[in-house]
Amino acid sequence: MGMGANSRSLEPCKDRCGTGAATLFFVPIQIQGPSRVGSGDPTTFRPTQSLLSMNVRAASVLACSLFVFLSWIPSVYAQEWRQTVQVITTIRYDEPLGVFADSLSTFLARHPTTLVRRTAQDPASVPFTDLREQLYEDGVEVRSVTHALVRYRFAFDRQSQLVETIEDVNFIYREDESQADLALLYVDFDDPTIDDFMRTQGIRSPVNMASVTSFRRLLSFPFLRKNHEMVITEIGGKARRSEAFTSQQQVVVQFLSGYSEVGPRSYILATKN
Repeated sequence: MGMGANSRSLEPCKDRCGTGAATLFFVPIQIQGPSRVGSGDPTTFRPTQSLLSMNVRAASVLACSLFVFLSWIPSVYAQEWRQTVQVITTIRYDEPLGVFADSLSTFLARHPTTLVRRTAQDPASVPFTDLREQLYEDGVEVRSVTHALVRYRFAFDRQSQLVETIEDVNFIYREDESQADLALLYVDFDDPTIDDFMRTQGIRSPVNMASVTSFRRLLSFPFLRKNHEMVITEIGGKARRSEAFTSQQQVVVQFLSGYSEVGPRSYILATKN
C-alpha cells in the first residue's frame, strides 16, 4: 500500500512533538581500474616486472585498507546511529490489524487486572476493567479503534543488522476530520505480559494452519509499509508538519525504505524486555 493517504485522514496527532532528528552520511567510493593494454599496438606501454610487482603490492595495500574501512563503517553505525520514527496506520475490522485490535481487547478482558493507560500522559496506570468502564461512558471500546500510532526505535547491532524495537502503540478513534481524536488505549511494551502476547499470538495462514504471523511481525515497519496504509508522522521526535519531508527526514525515509522484508541476516525484530 505504501505511505499514502486514505479515505479517513491519516493526519498526525498534534500533541506528540520533540526534537533531535539524526542524519546519515554516505561516502561514495570510486576505485579506478587499470587501463587496458593492446596486444597489437607496438607503441603501447608495457610495464617491467618490477613495476608490476609494485602495482600488485599497491593494489594489495589498497584492498586491505578498503576492507578495513568498509568493516569500520557498520561499527560506527552500531555505536552511534539511533533513530525513532512514529507512523499512523488505519485499522479496519476485516483486516489483519483489526484482528490484532480485537485479539488484544479479548486478551485484556481475560486478564482484567492488567495495568493500562488511556494515553501516555496519564499520571498512573489502572486495571483494564477501570479503563473499559471509562470507554463505555464515552460510548466506545477498544474495538472501536480506527487508527493506531506506532512508535519505533531503530539501531544497528554489532553484526550490522538493523534492529527494530516497538516503543509503544496508541489506539485512537477518529470519527472524521472535524472532530478531535479520542484516545482509547496506550500500549507500552515495557509490560512483559503485553510483550509476550505480541510475540506468541498472531494470525494463522489460510493455506497452512501451522504457519502463524505473530502480531509483533504484523506491526513491523516493513510489513505495515508493504501491506497497509501508513504515513510517517514523526522522525527523531520531530513532528512532520507538511506533506514534504525535510532533507534530513528524507534521508531516513529512503534508508528505511530499503528494508522491504524482515530477515535474520538484515532486519531484526527486538522487544523491550
